[in-house]
Amino acid sequence: MCASGTPIYMVQPYAAVQALTAAYKPVIASLSKSLGCAVRFQVASSIRAELWSASHGKVTFAEFAGLGSGFALGGKHPAIEVLATYESDFNGTPAAFISALYDDPRYGDVDLMGLAGKRVAFTTPGSLSGDYFPRAALTEAGVISKVTMVYTGSHLKALRALTCPLRAEVLRTSCTKFNYASLNSRVMGPAAESHEWDPGKYTQIWHSDAIPYTAIGVSTALPSETRKQLQAALLAVPAAAVHGIARLIQFDAPKIGTGMVAISSSNYCLSSNLDLCDVIKTLKLTPAQVRPLDGEGL
Repeated sequence: MCASGTPIYMVQPYAAVQALTAAYKPVIASLSKSLGCAVRFQVASSIRAELWSASHGKVTFAEFAGLGSGFALGGKHPAIEVLATYESDFNGTPAAFISALYDDPRYGDVDLMGLAGKRVAFTTPGSLSGDYFPRAALTEAGVISKVTMVYTGSHLKALRALTCPLRAEVLRTSCTKFNYASLNSRVMGPAAESHEWDPGKYTQIWHSDAIPYTAIGVSTALPSETRKQLQAALLAVPAAAVHGIARLIQFDAPKIGTGMVAISSSNYCLSSNLDLCDVIKTLKLTPAQVRPLDGEGL
């Protein structure tokens, strides 16, 4: 692997370069040890630049995140073959999140079609789970033009809009009640733990499949044996090495063992449900519309 030149690990610019460089340092050290030579870390100047580098074999590893994974895997000629992603702290599954639409059953349960004529609390424009996914679901259902989307400003605000009582003075707080909202599993979990969210009191209208935070892959032109060697190096990265990345992206990483898990492209763009590639196609999105992975970008 090293005889052909210095291996390069490139990532999508989903956060500040300095923060990414620090977070990935332990991962790069682990890969360098496994491959027997120094691996060089690079932050792409843009998603388009990384797509070009990956598809032209200019990098060894290419990591895409959020909507960027869909652009890397969509079309007739995917930029990468996915080998791994980060592991969740829950039974060794891929670190992922879910987009969902909920209603308050006290004011009538509905399906996607039933949202026509309703006001729905969304998060922020360009949020993957709080805007793009639910908007694509409503578009495919043929009711998007009949739904009033109201951007609340964050995932937590959308959740609070759904749970807000009709008479806000009961809580002595200012909130606008919505009977329908787009929610993100990353917010629902902590909100349930703090007793701010009781899922048993609300009805899920629609949900996406699990959306992996990232896709880590290699050029599709590489020989099979080389891909296996590179995948083995990824899967040997210890859990402790990914904790900085987990803090950046905000997922629960394993405390012990390894930090990555094997995964394939079908987990991103070949789902029977609405997936990343469907969202891009349905909404006619471009790489320029991918947001940083701050708390609201996903």
